[in-house]
Amino acid sequence: MSKSTEESREAVRDPESYRQGMEAWMRRQLPELENLEVHDFDMPAAGFSNETVFFSASWSENNTTNSRRYVARIETADGGLFPVQTPATAISVELQHRIMEAVAATGVAPVPPALPFEGDCSVLGRPFFVMEHVPGKIPTEVPRYTLEGYLVEEATPAE
Repeated sequence: MSKSTEESREAVRDPESYRQGMEAWMRRQLPELENLEVHDFDMPAAGFSNETVFFSASWSENNTTNSRRYVARIETADGGLFPVQTPATAISVELQHRIMEAVAATGVAPVPPALPFEGDCSVLGRPFFVMEHVPGKIPTEVPRYTLEGYLVEEATPAE
């Protein structure tokens, strides 16, 4: 693994480096929000296709403090899970972002609002996008969600 790849992985796994980079980026994306601060990270060690990071942002507006939870999807250091088919699919998280935008534009399925895709690796070390967090349960990959967990043990056939 190259030194830059190691540094990129450490930048995302180090909560303070991540917080600083994400806070500066969020301030550029949402300049109308006063005193924006990024905090409360959850960096689960799960996910095969991309790194997923949960965090909150708080800001002042009309003398009140507001807060919202977000999810960042970050390209893995080794690239996407699937082989690149065309140059337009080379960055997995960019493709995910484009698909989410396309589905949202149709209005046929709910999609969390997303901020613009970020391809500049100087922000977090790898390309990423950020979307609003939607509360809910996430099927696990290990153990496989079809073998155990809430979908197998609690969900009804209709669900």
